[in-house]
Amino acid sequence: MLKQKYLLVVAIALTLSVAATSCSNLPTTGETPEIGSIRVLHLSANAGTVDLLLDNRIVGDSVFAFLNRSIPGAVPRFTGPAVPYLGNTGYIGVEAGNRNLKVFAAPGGVAARPPLASPDPRVVAQADISVAANRAYTIFISDTVGTAGGIQPKVVQDDVPSFPDLTVFRGSIRFGHFSPNAPGVRVLITRTSSPGITNQELFGETRYKDVREFVPIDTGTFRIDIVAGTQTVTSATLTVAPRRVYTVLARGLVGASGAAALGVTSYLNN
Repeated sequence: MLKQKYLLVVAIALTLSVAATSCSNLPTTGETPEIGSIRVLHLSANAGTVDLLLDNRIVGDSVFAFLNRSIPGAVPRFTGPAVPYLGNTGYIGVEAGNRNLKVFAAPGGVAARPPLASPDPRVVAQADISVAANRAYTIFISDTVGTAGGIQPKVVQDDVPSFPDLTVFRGSIRFGHFSPNAPGVRVLITRTSSPGITNQELFGETRYKDVREFVPIDTGTFRIDIVAGTQTVTSATLTVAPRRVYTVLARGLVGASGAAALGVTSYLNN
């Protein structure tokens, strides 16, 4: 009898030991993923409104894109929020690692397309982005649909100055050249809200798809002049608030009219 009880105890102990070992090998859940962020700026004058797929899921289907992982064999749907010309997605939290972005162009656009360009929604651009944790990236879409080479997105890490590095008397600004058929340009600024800054060169020669580093700028209202050679080709007004960070872009097409014309667009980074 004692021997039988002893064997029963041993059997129960072995069973519990195996169960504990098996549970320890189960995959853990609830771990917090490392997150970075991306933002897409739509600057392609003839792409029309675009739909964006991140890892083959519609951008905007959920709060966090890292929950929308690729589903093998899934057919893309166009039910997410479309992005119009000069629009942007805002920053979207994504899981760190290699992400893939696809851009689908809707028919039309604010600039004419070549005659052979298909009017049907299709992938007109894609980019592979290596996202690091706690880092932000901007993806610029600026080439034109149907031209040689197609749309080649530009991915830039946003090294935005932190709030403590900015003073109450200054903001920060960077410049990007995203007009496909414009020559290299310079950026001059004149403060119109008060005297003291006139035709000051803020950024020197900048070529297509170059994005300059952030530089400090005094607060106030400025006329931003985009200059090619000695000619001002387009201008815009920007009001710089204390401790705010801006991206200013030359975009559009030389010789185009209306919304597709060469112009300046600015976005707030913080």
